[in-house]
Amino acid sequence: MISLQKLPKLRGRRERFLKNVLWSWTGVVASIFTGLWLSPYIIRKLGNEGYGVWSLAFSFLEYYWLLDLGFRSATVKYSAHYRATGENDKVNEVVNTGVAYSGVTAALLVFATLSLAGYVNRFFQISAAYQTVFTTLVVMVGTTWAVGTVFSLLSGVVEGYQRFDLTSRVWILTTALRALGLLIVLALGYKLKAMALVAIGALAIGYAYNYHNLREVFPALHFSLSGIKMSMFRRMLGYGVHTAVATVSMQVLNQAGPLLVGHFLPTAFVGYFLLPVRLLRYSVDMVCRVGSVTTSAAAEMAARRDFVAVYKMALYVNRYCYALFAPLALALGLYGTDLLRVWINPEFALNGGPIVTVIAVSVTWGIAAQYNSSSILFGLGKHQRYAYSLLIEAILSSTAIYIAIPRYGIAGAAWVTAVFMVLNRGLVTSWLFARAVEHGFLAYLRGVYLRPTLAAIPAYLGGWWIKIHWLPGRGWIQVLGGMGLVTAAYYLVAFFVCLEKEHRSIPRRWVTERFRPHPAA
Repeated sequence: MISLQKLPKLRGRRERFLKNVLWSWTGVVASIFTGLWLSPYIIRKLGNEGYGVWSLAFSFLEYYWLLDLGFRSATVKYSAHYRATGENDKVNEVVNTGVAYSGVTAALLVFATLSLAGYVNRFFQISAAYQTVFTTLVVMVGTTWAVGTVFSLLSGVVEGYQRFDLTSRVWILTTALRALGLLIVLALGYKLKAMALVAIGALAIGYAYNYHNLREVFPALHFSLSGIKMSMFRRMLGYGVHTAVATVSMQVLNQAGPLLVGHFLPTAFVGYFLLPVRLLRYSVDMVCRVGSVTTSAAAEMAARRDFVAVYKMALYVNRYCYALFAPLALALGLYGTDLLRVWINPEFALNGGPIVTVIAVSVTWGIAAQYNSSSILFGLGKHQRYAYSLLIEAILSSTAIYIAIPRYGIAGAAWVTAVFMVLNRGLVTSWLFARAVEHGFLAYLRGVYLRPTLAAIPAYLGGWWIKIHWLPGRGWIQVLGGMGLVTAAYYLVAFFVCLEKEHRSIPRRWVTERFRPHPAA
């Protein structure tokens, strides 16, 4: 039983958590909207190969985050911890030590970019018409991203203070500026170089906004050489070295597919492979943003030794994220190819359609249902085994993709990615979390997966009947109508099957409190 004295505190914790999640989702919705709206326009203006070059450049530059060595995640962890214990001087040590390291890293990355950019295109199947512009993209965006490693660390403090309303505003602003700028330059007839300038400008504005937010949430911020502590460096490195292994592994897992596709196949196939993957990635960002909230929340709970709350948070949040993402997977499984045909063109549907269903199911089981388990492990500082499981997955998956692409093309790469994702980030991660918090593995799996899966069965069967007999997906109205009906059917069932009784009352109470009339003063 929960005492009456604890009810306001518990309710306040839930509402703060929900508020942070909703703000994070606002940024995700902005990304999804601009991605769905802008991607086909870019493809029409650049052509399939030009879009492939644009996508390939950013996939390659994602590897710049490998030199972070986990310092950003350590910044989130320790700023949340020292905020809970009220040690502002320690927060300053975290910031100054992290900035010192990331500043050196940024300088090395800028030097490497300027020195080696001309050799990068030799690894890929880039036509002569695009080789020079590809090198220019790497130099322009790569140097900007290198400097961004410092500002990314500063935004980690804002996340550690659980001010996701501020970080989401930065995300929304930069996304909107980037989308608007790309639309303008493409409409005026400019191509990839001008697009890179737009991306750089949006990033620079975001960096300045992040620094302003840091000053707002932590007025005691003080930059000084005396704040750089070797003891704090060792502490952050000790936490971050395992995070670095996870970061390196995740970058390989996310980018090995498109890079190997670009190595073995014409550049256009990078776009065929990446567009469906990004469509799912935009959507699963809703889950990943929840993970940012659970990391800092778990660190705060661990500082207060409230591990029962940690387990309950993992169980409910993972189940609800699975339930949130499941209808999209069902809808794409039924209408994914049709969506690509009416949204982009028949060529993208032919090549990318088979990938959508495979990736949608694996992302649901492997990421949506368990991403928060890994996030909480980072918040608890018990992420070591998870990091090395990602490393093993990255090695095995990349090797299998290297073998599969020459034989089975991009569909083979998708199947390899899907199988290893479910095995490791679904099952192995569940086991590691259950072990870390000393709860039963099978009971935890059942608590997360059973109810959302049961809710999916009638929704999928109903959607299959609708597609066969009513809305086969021949145009926008049929595609969106069929996907909308599947989504509505799932959420209707999931509200009663997946949500706990006390949680079902939260939205009703929220609406009641805001819309009921107040008595006159």
